[in-house]
Amino acid sequence: MAMVQSHDIATTSVLFIDGYHSDRTYYADQLKCCSSDYEVLEAVDGQSGLSCYRSRRIDCVVLELDLPDMSGFQLLADLIPLAGRPNIAVLILTRLSSQPLWDLAKKKGAYACLLKHHTSQEDLDTVIQHAVALVAQMPKEDRYQPL
Repeated sequence: MAMVQSHDIATTSVLFIDGYHSDRTYYADQLKCCSSDYEVLEAVDGQSGLSCYRSRRIDCVVLELDLPDMSGFQLLADLIPLAGRPNIAVLILTRLSSQPLWDLAKKKGAYACLLKHHTSQEDLDTVIQHAVALVAQMPKEDRYQPL
C-alpha cells in the first residue's frame, strides 16, 4: 500500500496597502491569477496595513505612496527603519509618476517602484519574487531587528 505524503506548500504572503479600492482589488486579483502560491491580504489605509503587518507573517508589502491616513513614506519608514537592512520586501505601486519620489522611496528601502496602469500582472509577480528572494538571502544578522 502506497503512503500519500502531505507536503506543506510554500506560500508567499503579500499585503497590498492602498486606499484606492478599485486599484487594490484589481492588482490583488491579478496577483492571485499568477499563482496559487500567493496569500494576498489587503488594507485600505496605512494604520490597518501596519496592524496587519504586525499581527502575522508577511513576506512582501505592496504600498501606494498616496494613502488616505498617512504618508506612504511614513509607513515605509515604519516597515523598514534602516533602509540598508530590510526585514521585509516592500514594493511601491503608485499612481504618482514622480521620479524624485521614486528615487526617495528606493533610498528609504523600497525594492522597486512601479507605476500603476503600466504594470502587468507578470511584471508585478516577477518583481515580488525577486524582492522576496533578495530579502531571504540576506543573513539574519544583517536584517533590521526591532528591539
